[in-house]
Amino acid sequence: MKRSEMDFELFCIHCKEDVDHHFTYINGEISQIRCNQCGQVLEIKMDLKKKLSSELYDKIARKPKRLTEEYKEDFRKFIFSIPFRIVKKPYSVYRYIKDTREVFSEHNKIIKKKEKK
Repeated sequence: MKRSEMDFELFCIHCKEDVDHHFTYINGEISQIRCNQCGQVLEIKMDLKKKLSSELYDKIARKPKRLTEEYKEDFRKFIFSIPFRIVKKPYSVYRYIKDTREVFSEHNKIIKKKEKK
């Protein structure tokens, strides 16, 4: 899971003018919009566990097909890429887990803040 952030200028109904808004995305979908001037926040509810399970299923289900396509496209290149993949895969899995944990951690902090109010 990836979390990304961007700023856009939009009309704020609380400030009654065009101001910068901070958008937070999780896997390319908007999860939060915050006005940089008045601080008003709009939360979009997401079921992160469902998104994660769907994402993992897609990754696992597509892997055999992708490997078969690579094998058929260029067998020699496929065979020579295996040692590099074996070395690279643990790090990419670690990075994916780290990013996903950060997304869940930030999401849980936001939920806890809302519950306190």
